[in-house]
Amino acid sequence: MMSYEVPLVEQLGFSSFGSYLATLVAVVLVHHVVVYAIARFRGQPGVAIMALRDVVIGTMWLVTILGSWIAIYFYLRALYRAFLYEDVAAGLGR
Repeated sequence: MMSYEVPLVEQLGFSSFGSYLATLVAVVLVHHVVVYAIARFRGQPGVAIMALRDVVIGTMWLVTILGSWIAIYFYLRALYRAFLYEDVAAGLGR
């Protein structure tokens, strides 16, 4: 006879939908922090703010109906800005 293990999120009191939302929030927050940190470590404060704006816009699209594809675009654009974009307008570009 096999025993059923209750997932940790359900042990904490979340339903399955609640666990989905908790996971989603955790992923978005981690993405938010990583994008900002990468841009700041590169010495690009303006780019960090632009990347954060993309994460916020992507999150707003993510919570709308049929917005997940647009959210993926904004999340990828935030990563592109954090890793590769140069803030030449502020004179900080290399």
